[in-house]
Amino acid sequence: MRYDAGVRIGEFIERDMVALKLTRDFQWLVLGSPEYFARRGKPESPRSLMGHQCINYRFPTASHVYRWEFRFDGADFTIAPPGAITVNDHLSMIALAKRGAGLCYTADVIAEREIRSGELVPVLKKFLPSRQGLFLYYSASAAAQPKLRAFIDTAKRVLKAGRGQSHSSS
Repeated sequence: MRYDAGVRIGEFIERDMVALKLTRDFQWLVLGSPEYFARRGKPESPRSLMGHQCINYRFPTASHVYRWEFRFDGADFTIAPPGAITVNDHLSMIALAKRGAGLCYTADVIAEREIRSGELVPVLKKFLPSRQGLFLYYSASAAAQPKLRAFIDTAKRVLKAGRGQSHSSS
């Protein structure tokens, strides 16, 4: 299958692509509900996740479960956390975590409303990496296509309007 454009984390975009930033940089987070932590306690380190119920994520096109990424003393490592539940979208994962079904691993930009409201509480922040935001990427030659050009122009207008709103509400 051939695509005209895609969305990826900035560091994973090939150098010869044109990129339009869609989101701010983000932090990966391990999140749980206050009720979950009242029952199970909070993990103190990434390794202690092995004693917790975790909600796993599988990309719709992947055969394997996503491994949670961590950083300690300058070294990156991943963990395949235990869990009986596997989903293929972040909103389902967040909804399950809010109900106390387990811990989830997602980006702060996806769960910021739940974090602000206190429905989900971050843990292990000192072990979690930050990433460049999400970008729309495409080849320079593809940008001339009317359908992609219209999409890019619309994305720019929406992003500009969103930035204007965030400044005016500050």
